[in-house]
Parts: sequence; structure tokens; C-alpha cells
Amino acid sequence: MKFGLAVLFSLFFGSIGLAAQGAGPLQTTVLTLSPPALGCPVSLRAQHLADGSMVRVGNSHPAGVGQWLHLTLADHGSSQIVKATVAIYGLSNKARITQTAAGSDSSDVVRTTTVQFSAASPGSVAGDVRVPGMTAIQRIDLDSVAYADGTVQSFAAEQACHVTPDPLMLVAGR
Repeated sequence: MKFGLAVLFSLFFGSIGLAAQGAGPLQTTVLTLSPPALGCPVSLRAQHLADGSMVRVGNSHPAGVGQWLHLTLADHGSSQIVKATVAIYGLSNKARITQTAAGSDSSDVVRTTTVQFSAASPGSVAGDVRVPGMTAIQRIDLDSVAYADGTVQSFAAEQACHVTPDPLMLVAGR
């Protein structure tokens, strides 16, 4: 009798949980290389890197607030990208109240840096960069890329070569 009652309760309460899970839209995250923005010949992807698995030894690990990024670029031309100059817009560690309206830019820190790349897969390159002094990164603009054959291509503001980092931030190494 008790066993039958336990089965009845588990079926009843289990079905409530399943109904609640099926009520909303299925949420999946697909992380793909974003297509080039209109007028930008380069595909760009930025991912946050975890910093929790790094062992801090002496001065080997940068001190202070900062963000680690993994950048992946793909140019479907014949020459391979070897480095890029990017402008990174974000927030410092000061207290603030920020508007959450879509499209609002509340960046108070801009860092311009050059990233060296290595081949990630055929047609794409990847590199990691640490951005000191930022607690959040809002946008990354691609200013220029240098190719293996020595040519450099710069991008004007109207070419809109920019990306926002993927919203997934790992808390431990992969």
C-alpha cells in the first residue's frame, strides 16, 4: 500500500515539474563565429576566458582587475591574419548606475591593444589577450589586421567591424 502511494505521489509531483519545464521556450546556446558585419571583410568572435584555474606565482600573473578574452578571426581571403589591433570598450571597477536600454553605451574605459594570432583551424586564427582595469567588456572594435604577406588592412568606423563578447563566462578552465 505504501509503495503504491509513493508511486502515485511521485508520478503526480513529477508531472508538475515536467509541465513547468516545458512551459517556456527551449533555450539553447549555439556559439558560432559571427558572420562579418555589413562592410567588414573579417568574421570576429570574442569569448571570455576563465581566470580561476590559474596559479598565481610571484609576479608571473598580472595583478589587479582585468578581463581575459579569446579572440577568433576569419578572413576568407588567401592570406592568413597574423595580428590585429583592437579597441576594447568596457567598464572600470568604480561604482555606477547604468541604463540597461538596448544600444546604450556606458563605457568608461577604452583600451587599444595588438593581439598576436596562431592558426586555430583552416581559415581562422585565435589569440588571447588580457585587458587590465576592466570589470566588464561591452564591445570590441577591429581597427586593423596584419597579414602573413606583410599587408595591413585598416577599418574605418563605417565598416562596423565590431563584436560584443559571447555572454557565456566560464568560472573555471576548460
